Amino acid sequence: LGSRKEGQPSQKLFESRVAAKLSAFDPSRPVWVEDEASLVGNLHVPPEVFDAMKTAVRYNVILPVDERVRWTLEEYAELTRQPEHLKALLSKLVKHQGHKVIGEWHATIDAGDYAGLVKSLLELHYDPANSRSIRERRAKYNPEVLDLPLSALDPATLNSEIPASIFALTPGGPRLPTREANAPSLPCEPDCRCGKCR
Repeated sequence: LGSRKEGQPSQKLFESRVAAKLSAFDPSRPVWVEDEASLVGNLHVPPEVFDAMKTAVRYNVILPVDERVRWTLEEYAELTRQPEHLKALLSKLVKHQGHKVIGEWHATIDAGDYAGLVKSLLELHYDPANSRSIRERRAKYNPEVLDLPLSALDPATLNSEIPASIFALTPGGPRLPTREANAPSLPCEPDCRCGKCR
C-alpha cells in the first residue's frame, strides 16, 4: 500500500539520506538493495544509484507464504491498529480489484483476520503487480537472476541459509557507471540555484 503515517521526505532530503548511507558502507563489499523501480512513491532514486542497480545481480528471495505473512504483519503492525484507515487505503485499489474483492477485504478486517487479509493481498494484488514490474525491468536491463530460497527472515536463519559466497569481497570494489564528461548534470530540484546546479 506504500502509505506510511510519517509520509515521504523531500527529494533533496531523500538523496542526502541515500548518500549518507552509501558513504558509510565498505566499497569492497556488496550492498543489498530492493529491486525497486526508479520511482519509489513520489521520490526518484538518484540516477547513479539506479544505474548501478539496473545491471546488478538479482537474488530472487523465495519464502514460504506463512513467513511472508508473518513478516508483513510485523512490518506494518500499525495498520492493524487502524482498521478504518486500512479500509480507506484498500478502497483505493477498487479499480484494480473490483468492489467484490474490496468488500471481502473489508469483511476480513472486521473479523480481525489480518493474516488472511495479508495472504489475499499478496496473492491477488501485490505478487501479480510486482511480478509484472520486475519482468519489465529484467527484460529491459537483462541482469543475472539467481534464486535464493529461505525458510525465514530472522537473523539466525539468514546467517545459516544464505551462502557465504554472496558476501565475498568484490575485487576492486563495485563500479558505478560514470557520466560522460560533457553530459549535462541534472538539477537537485526544479529551479535549484545551488552551486552544483548553477
